[in-house]
Amino acid sequence: MTMLHRIVLGTCLCLGACASGATLSEAEPAARGSAPAPHVQELAPSAQQFVAQGEAAFAAQDWTTAASHFQRATVLAPSDLRAWVRLGYCRHMLKDYARAIEAYERVTSGPGVSHARYNTACALALQGKTEPAFAALTAAVEAGFDDRPTFESDTDLASLRGDPRFAALAARVGTAMTGRYQPPPEARQFDFWVGEWDVYTATGARAGSSVVESILNGCVVLENWQSAQGGAGKSFNRYDARRGEWRQHWVDDTGNELDFSGAFADGCMSIAAKLPQPDGRVQLRRMRFFDLPGAEVRQWGEISTDDGASWTTEYDLYYRPKAKS
Repeated sequence: MTMLHRIVLGTCLCLGACASGATLSEAEPAARGSAPAPHVQELAPSAQQFVAQGEAAFAAQDWTTAASHFQRATVLAPSDLRAWVRLGYCRHMLKDYARAIEAYERVTSGPGVSHARYNTACALALQGKTEPAFAALTAAVEAGFDDRPTFESDTDLASLRGDPRFAALAARVGTAMTGRYQPPPEARQFDFWVGEWDVYTATGARAGSSVVESILNGCVVLENWQSAQGGAGKSFNRYDARRGEWRQHWVDDTGNELDFSGAFADGCMSIAAKLPQPDGRVQLRRMRFFDLPGAEVRQWGEISTDDGASWTTEYDLYYRPKAKS
């Protein structure tokens, strides 16, 4: 499999993905108020710990470690549907398809049912179980699965494409929608950052300006950053429904680029990245965006050089609406 096709539930079920996607250990903010902690609904503290550890391993694509943590979380919090889907995803990536299906099938209610049935179909197809795969794929379409590009290109379903039933099902994907494509609700979670901004440090010094736009039918949040020191950069932010997480691709005017992934919860978008160093070590970068009262946004950037055991503030920025001229 050349890319990740699995669809993971969005943040509406239990966890904020930041996914991360990439939920990492919390630190106290350096200035101006406390950062909201990632929200985990109705989980015991020990379950929260396993989920957080699982998300960190998931972000690192350490599927074995992540699966172990999510397995423990589901034992302690069996109603956490997101943990079940993460567990299924990890097992899927480990090619443990039978046990991946067991995890996917724990999702029997909520908005993630269609994606869980789709993932089940993929796992069955990879095992060569054609008839059960078509049954699960039909259930996914009937439950409202509407991602036709993924349906038509997913390599996991390659063994089914020669069957006339596949084309018939493909024709039904997304037919419940009318007019233009409607992004999933999660795609609007970062809209609080959209606007024209003057940006300041925590001490009040001007850091730069930014124009953040919602583009491509609301599927992408585009950042246009201009530093007060003369540098510039852009980021392309989108919700990846296939993985159930937010992703950011950043490029600046010196050619540097970074890829972040994470999730939104409790008014906070938290995304993280790994940056290999010349000495072979890996630097972790974490950014959190807080939707503050008064139409302000806080962007708090941190660095860890000890695999997330401790964090150092790199910058602490505050976005204020640009004054009308």
